[in-house]
Amino acid sequence: PGPIPGPAADVTPGPIPGPAADVTPGPIPGPAADVMPGPIPDPALDPIPDPASSVIELFDPHTIWTNDLIAKQFISDLLVHKDPSLHKYHDPLWEELQNIAGCPLHKPLASILEDCIQSLVQKRYVRASGAVMRLLNTTFMLTEHFRTVRLFFLMEAGDVMHQFYSDIFQRILNQEPWQHDSYLNAMFQEALQTRFCSVFGKDINVVCTEVSKEISMNIVLSLSMEYEVQWPLNIIFNEEVMHTYNETFRFLLQVKWAKWCLEGLRQRTDTWVALPPGLRHKVQLLHHLKSQLLHFINSLNNYLMTRILHSVGLEFQEDITKAGDIDTLVSVHDKYVNTIFDRCLLNKKASYIKEAILKILNLTLHFRQKWERGLDKFSMAEAERVEGEFTKCTHFLVSFLQKTVEKGSYPHLETLAFSLSTLKQGRKIFGGSKS
Repeated sequence: PGPIPGPAADVTPGPIPGPAADVTPGPIPGPAADVMPGPIPDPALDPIPDPASSVIELFDPHTIWTNDLIAKQFISDLLVHKDPSLHKYHDPLWEELQNIAGCPLHKPLASILEDCIQSLVQKRYVRASGAVMRLLNTTFMLTEHFRTVRLFFLMEAGDVMHQFYSDIFQRILNQEPWQHDSYLNAMFQEALQTRFCSVFGKDINVVCTEVSKEISMNIVLSLSMEYEVQWPLNIIFNEEVMHTYNETFRFLLQVKWAKWCLEGLRQRTDTWVALPPGLRHKVQLLHHLKSQLLHFINSLNNYLMTRILHSVGLEFQEDITKAGDIDTLVSVHDKYVNTIFDRCLLNKKASYIKEAILKILNLTLHFRQKWERGLDKFSMAEAERVEGEFTKCTHFLVSFLQKTVEKGSYPHLETLAFSLSTLKQGRKIFGGSKS
């Protein structure tokens, strides 16, 4: 027996031909492969990544999610099937996802995405804010602008500002013209040359908004300083902030004027001996009254320049170094300006105190005008009237400040209250006791 000859004998044994023979062996497609169309990765060629690395890549904005089978199936179930339980994800990846989100993933989708994205956005916000702050401090020289404003608007450059306003005060008393912008800016630039280069003053313009011939402390209220800054610095030095700076500048200018008026009064020693005994006694009393007025002005000036401007300025310098973004920087600067404005007794709550202070400032100006006309022409009645007004104002201020300090509301006023307390004691200069 043997093989039957025929066509079948020539056929090579092998798989039965048919459609199944043309299919490439591989994993059987399932629901996950049908959710997001695309080629199914071969585990041998494209293995599933480690869960920890998958978590990092899953929330990295630069990740190509199509290469991550687990991420594809997770997003598919979350967006398409909307299964809130997702019970089949009980593996390390699921736990890591919940740790990144900071909350269980059965929360609404919007909350989950917000919690996941917030940490990424916050990190980039911190980096971007740091770059902006470095740009402001280097390219735009923000620190120098803060220094310039403090030097001139808040008069920390005392020698420069003294040279600037001394000639103005003298012209006011001599009734000479001074309310011209060209003259004011020329005097300011000349004062700058003694200590600073012109770079510091090129952005500052001194202007006079109103022309008046009245000789009083209110005449300097027409002066203001304009500081020109470009974007983005005008976000910090905006119009409202510069208005507050000018309000403080004008009040300081009034105090400086009163101080200048009293410090400029002199008595020649050669004429002192030649004075009659009666006039000599009156001159002694006038000098005593002058010292009382000067004591008040110096106490107020020291309070403003040291206890307020210098101390608050140091706190401000420390706060701006901690500012991590421009919003915090603007908030810190606004707080600094408003604190100075309030502690310089310029807010509405301190209007009664400011009114009493301005009365004393005007008394110093009146006292100087009477003094320069001649001490022999300074009547005792006029001197007694000046002392009476001065005593009323100082008694009110000292009593109010002491009561305020006792309540503990405004501890910064303690220095001013203590320095002025001596004015409430003793006897009157022109006869009788003060009590």
